[in-house]
Amino acid sequence: MTQRITEKFLDNMIKNINNRTGRKYFLEYAYGGVKLVHTYENGGYTDESYRMTKREMYYVLDALQHFINHN
Repeated sequence: MTQRITEKFLDNMIKNINNRTGRKYFLEYAYGGVKLVHTYENGGYTDESYRMTKREMYYVLDALQHFINHN
């Protein structure tokens, strides 16, 4: 059985990534999908990913966390 990926679960992953990197990322949810967005101090932002399913975003964030932990 697979684990259900919820918005709360993904948001907690983003909080962890933000704390570890000092950057400001957030997830934008719309139309049943989610995308990763990076915000800048001047108020601008950029999309860091295409819109994808929550499960696909989980894999992206999990890989990002592994990268951060090993560097």
